[in-house]
Amino acid sequence: MREGWGSRFTFHGADGTLERTEAGGTTALRYQDHGVTLEAPTGRDGYFAVPSIGSSGIVATASGEVWLKTFERSDTLVVYHAVRRGDMTGEPRRVLLPESISFRDATDTHVWGIWKDSLGVPHVVGRRLVAIPRNR
Repeated sequence: MREGWGSRFTFHGADGTLERTEAGGTTALRYQDHGVTLEAPTGRDGYFAVPSIGSSGIVATASGEVWLKTFERSDTLVVYHAVRRGDMTGEPRRVLLPESISFRDATDTHVWGIWKDSLGVPHVVGRRLVAIPRNR
C-alpha cells in the first residue's frame, strides 16, 4: 500500500481484493485476482471498473449502508452486499432476499420492498433481517 491512507474490501463470492490508496493528492484503486493486478487512478468522480465485482443495482439505505445487488442467485434468492457508508475497514455483509420483492430500503433490523400479487397489485412488504452463522 502506498503512503497516505487506504482501505481494502474483500467480497465473498469474488476471488480478488480491491484496495484504495491516496498519496501525493492522487487517489488510485488496485484490484488483485489470481495473480492479475489492475491498477488505475480513479476518475474525477472516483469510479473504477472491477470485472469480478459486478452489480445490477445500488441503493443507499436509511440505515446508513449502501446495498449492491449482485448477479448471483441462490435458488429463488438474490444476493446483495451491504457496506456501511464511511466504514473503510468493515467487511461487507452478504444478504439474501427473495427475488419476488423489489428492494427499496433497509433499517438495522428490516428490509422493505414492493411485492406484486398474482393480479399485479403492488404491496409494501417488510422482512426481518436474521443473521446466519458463518459455519453453516
